[in-house]
Amino acid sequence: MVFRRCVLVYLMSLLFAVPWAQGAAKRLLVGVYQDHIQTIQSLPGTPCPSLQQTAQTNNQMLLEYAILCHVLTDTQDDSSEVTLQLVPFPVEDRLVRMLRAQRIDVSGFGVWRSQLQSNDVPLGPPLLREGEFSKGLYTRERDVEAYSSLLPAQWSSLLAVVNHNWQYDWQALGCAGFQRKHVDRYGQMFELIARGRADVVPLSFGNQPDMVKREYGVTLYPVEGVKLVFPSSTHYAISPGSAHRVWLTQRIEQGLADLRRDGTLQRLYQRAGILNAQTNDWTALCPADETNPASVTL
Repeated sequence: MVFRRCVLVYLMSLLFAVPWAQGAAKRLLVGVYQDHIQTIQSLPGTPCPSLQQTAQTNNQMLLEYAILCHVLTDTQDDSSEVTLQLVPFPVEDRLVRMLRAQRIDVSGFGVWRSQLQSNDVPLGPPLLREGEFSKGLYTRERDVEAYSSLLPAQWSSLLAVVNHNWQYDWQALGCAGFQRKHVDRYGQMFELIARGRADVVPLSFGNQPDMVKREYGVTLYPVEGVKLVFPSSTHYAISPGSAHRVWLTQRIEQGLADLRRDGTLQRLYQRAGILNAQTNDWTALCPADETNPASVTL
C-alpha cells in the first residue's frame, strides 16, 4: 500500500511538473559585443525593438539582437515570461568560450559556422547563408576615386584597419596584399581613417543609395567595384549546457523558419544594407577559405 501511494505521488508530480516547466519564467543570458551594448539597451520598444526600425539603423548587431528578441519573446504559443539579460564581450572567441562554460545561454548575433564547429557548439538554422554576406572597403570621400582605380598589384600600398578576430576579413585582406593593422575598438577604426592614419576598413554596406556609413561622427564611403565575400554561414550560438537549450533550439529554429518562409528575413537584411543588390557585380577580393582561416600574426 505504501509503495503504491509513493508511486502515485511520483506520477502526479510528473504530471504537474511538465506544464509548470513550460510556463515558468525564463531569464536568459545573451552575449553581445561590448561596443554595441549601450546602443542595444537604448533601443525603444517593449519587450523588443521594432524589426523594421532596427533594420533602418544599418547596424547588423542591433538587427540580429532584435530578431532574436522577437523569436524568443513571441508568446502566441508559449505562456512563458522571457527576460533577456545582456552580457558584454569584447570579441567573438571569448563569447564562444563562455557558451561552452555555461556562463551565457545564447549569442545575441550570428556567429560563424566554422567558429562554432571548431568549438563543438551545435548549429541551428543560418541567419546568413554561405556567400550571402559581403562587406565593402570604406575610406574618406576624397580618396574614393583614387582607390577605386587601383590595380590589384597596387593594393599593397594601402593600410587596412581591422580586428584580427574578424578572421575572414583578416584573411581576405592579407591574401589580396593589403597591409593590415589590428585595432580592438570598432569606433577607433573610424577615427584612424578620418585622421588619415589608415586607408580602408572593411564594413557592411550602408543602406542608402550612396552606401555611405555614418558612425562616431565620421562619414566613410565605399571603394567602388571591390568587396569581401564570406564563405561561411552565421548562426545564433546556444550553450550546449544551458538549462534552456532544448527550448532555445526549438524557438530559434521555428522562428527563423517562419521569417525565412515569408521573406521577412531577407527583406530585413536588405533594408539594413547587409544584402545589397548594388554590389552584385563587384569583384570579390581573394575569397576566403572557410576550411583554412587566416593565421593571426600581430
